[in-house]
Amino acid sequence: LVFFCIKRNFRYHNINVIKIKYIRGIVIKFFLFLIGFGFSIIGFMYIILYLNYLTIGYTFSEYLSFIVKRLECWFSLLGIFLMTFVIMQKEDK
Repeated sequence: LVFFCIKRNFRYHNINVIKIKYIRGIVIKFFLFLIGFGFSIIGFMYIILYLNYLTIGYTFSEYLSFIVKRLECWFSLLGIFLMTFVIMQKEDK
């Protein structure tokens, strides 16, 4: 009887460990998605702000070459890549 109780508790303990790992994975994915979302917002905000250069005489090709050289504009692509990676990743069950 004692062996049965110990074995039963061990089985429930394993289920709880699996649930904790599953929840931890979801939380990590959620925070990575939020970081990617923040990066994309920062990047697109700067891309939109730099559109003001068109009003002072820059051509569109000069504008594109300018934003390609700026690091903060690359955050938009990094954010989109990170969000896509988190969404497309398979869940461990």
